[in-house]
Amino acid sequence: MRKAVAQFVVTGLAECQSIEQIADIDREVAWTVEEIAALGQDIADITHELLSISHDLNSALKSDSLALRVRGLEGVAGRLMGIRDHVATYGFSASERWGVVIGKWYSLVIDELSKYPEVYGIANPYVAGNPVGPKRATLFRGRSDLIEAVTQCLSEYDRPTIVLYGPRRMGKTSFLLQLPRFLPGHTLPVFVDLQHPKKTDSTMDFLFTAAHTIVNDARNHSRLTLPVPTKEDFERKPFVAFSDWLDGAALPALETRGFTLLLSFDEFEKLGWAVEEGRVDERVLDELRYTIQHRRAVSLLFSGMQTFEELGPHWTSYFISTRLLRITYLRPEEATDLIRHPDPESGFNLEYADEAVADILAATRCHPYLVQLVCEAVVKLANERHTLIATPGLALDAHIEALATGEPYYRNIWTESTGVDVDTVAAGRTILRQVAAAPGPLAVAADNPVTARALERLLRHGVLERVGDGVQFQVPLVQRWVRECADRA
Repeated sequence: MRKAVAQFVVTGLAECQSIEQIADIDREVAWTVEEIAALGQDIADITHELLSISHDLNSALKSDSLALRVRGLEGVAGRLMGIRDHVATYGFSASERWGVVIGKWYSLVIDELSKYPEVYGIANPYVAGNPVGPKRATLFRGRSDLIEAVTQCLSEYDRPTIVLYGPRRMGKTSFLLQLPRFLPGHTLPVFVDLQHPKKTDSTMDFLFTAAHTIVNDARNHSRLTLPVPTKEDFERKPFVAFSDWLDGAALPALETRGFTLLLSFDEFEKLGWAVEEGRVDERVLDELRYTIQHRRAVSLLFSGMQTFEELGPHWTSYFISTRLLRITYLRPEEATDLIRHPDPESGFNLEYADEAVADILAATRCHPYLVQLVCEAVVKLANERHTLIATPGLALDAHIEALATGEPYYRNIWTESTGVDVDTVAAGRTILRQVAAAPGPLAVAADNPVTARALERLLRHGVLERVGDGVQFQVPLVQRWVRECADRA
């Protein structure tokens, strides 16, 4: 009878098919200490050892710390090897009896350990600060309304000039870089980035950049080979060279293949500044207006922080028929998907607690840059703490980290969104300090032209918003930076 019971114990321990079953076996095998001891010395000793290992394994698997989890698994594997050597002292029959159990448990533990990288780190998939380009397309979320609006504009007979505007770091450049994926196949989107100063150094630089970018994007997006513009021609007579190349070479080649052109200028305000400073001839705006009116195969899109109306009559007199598209925050479900599944192809294995996700959404208001900034900090802290679980406490610590790593973004708000002259900047900073310290929406007394101008600018730049009779920060994380860090900026 005792032999049959002993075999039953051994068989029960050997029937574990997963690491989780091993972790639960000390709870499932309901043998008292006295009953196990009565089964024989080796049965008692080895069963107690294995149940102790089961308990340790259960603790390791429940740990939020990746380092503790791995260390626990490694400890269990070492103990199993020690038991295997100890069993041999009981003789051949004991080794034969327990060898299968120990070998199977050891194999399952090693399989579990193989799931963890040798270096305990999570690759950071988030992109904070740089636009989401074609190679990181999986990070792009939402914007279906904007894609639909652009597509609608391109389908209209009298195609309006599109103005995509919104606060800094809201995803305008990422949106333009992702457009080739979403627009109809007969549309060739061309992305002209005016952020680099060289591109608006002169009239020649601007027009040649536009022509050269059309050639490159036609090849990269649509595998179309267009005639290459000659820089020497642009240096001699830039307007003549551009018109001759576009009307005589590029557009005929595109139209023959049924393509239309969407020419997008990112950071278009820099073109306006170049015109005002005399680096670029104002006739460039005439050229663009002529394109809108007479080159029916070309549509224009301008992307920046402001609308033509906000830039003044200098722009509105050139571009009359416009369609305004405002880019704003992600929807909560889009931001949640970005947090939990930033790159489905990367094997990202960090788990977020529901409360941690809610905290990030609330602090960032689903601002795409700030979501990625905080999540980048979450991964950094998770690696430092060797955990695969983003707890609410870890997420709150990531907010603090993001206040430091996002310094250039916050400082830009502090220096540029407050005004363009010394008095307006000072007034804008005073407003921000007052609103940041207030427990709720604050009624700002704009009782002089300077304060009124500063307040209007902060509202227009999306830093503040009106709530009832007062104003408040649109994004709590920005408010916290002003309250805690601005005076050190």
